[in-house]
Amino acid sequence: MNMKLKTLLELGRVSNLPTVFSNVLAATAASQMMADVPLPMLFSLFLSMALFYLAGMFLNDAYDAEFDRAHDIPRPIVLGKISRSAVFTYGFSLMTLALLGVLGVAFMAGDRPSLAVIVSGILLAGAILIYDMYHKQNPFSPFIMALCRALIYILTGFAVSSHLSSDLFMICIAIVIYLSILTKIAKNEHLGKSGVSSRFWYLALLLPLFLYFGNQNWDPSAAIPFLLFYLFWLGFALWPLFQAKKAIGKTVVRLIAGICILDAIVIAGTGAPVFALISMGLFTATLYLQRYAAGT
Repeated sequence: MNMKLKTLLELGRVSNLPTVFSNVLAATAASQMMADVPLPMLFSLFLSMALFYLAGMFLNDAYDAEFDRAHDIPRPIVLGKISRSAVFTYGFSLMTLALLGVLGVAFMAGDRPSLAVIVSGILLAGAILIYDMYHKQNPFSPFIMALCRALIYILTGFAVSSHLSSDLFMICIAIVIYLSILTKIAKNEHLGKSGVSSRFWYLALLLPLFLYFGNQNWDPSAAIPFLLFYLFWLGFALWPLFQAKKAIGKTVVRLIAGICILDAIVIAGTGAPVFALISMGLFTATLYLQRYAAGT
């Protein structure tokens, strides 16, 4: 593989992109629009959300360059593979393309709340920038990171439906809980220790399941296989934290892939088992790609 392309893929954490696609599928399912959303709209959402994600990853490395250099964190800018200014240029270019993509999605939304789509896109861009610029010194950064993901669901919901369903809000709460803990675990990865001070915090990773299965509009029986696999995967992901030599990176990348499982639970519960299996395929794709491009 061309060295520059490999560097760009590493900067973009492209191995985690399938989790963004599963977010879009889950938001569409929660809006009860899985059978009705036009394919051009769905693919436009995939592309726009992917561009937001890539922009966030590029800008994260650009803003963190001095910190990474001071702590000998071997990322592309520190290793001299690419200049910081070039990464800023790529990052803001990707962000601009993402916002243009949102305008296209809003246009395709027709009589649905296209202004809400645009505002959601602007809020997502702003949340990404705030996180990237201040996350090292901000104690609320795990929440802001989680909010970025929640805004993917919200933007998708406005794009495919005339209103945001209560189901969608419930998913947003669940993903904020999950990603806040995930980000907190990863916060001190460079020091070789988890950012979570008490192991009881890990139990909070079960809270999304209570939110999902407390929903009377869903069929929990259809989601049980995905629920059981999530419980297995959660144990497998957290296991490295209980070893004498903690492998924080392994836990983080496994939990990132687990986002697709949570999305599959949602999709199955709303009566779209085929798309739930697609979400599980995206989970597998994330794990596969993480072998070739670092997930953190």
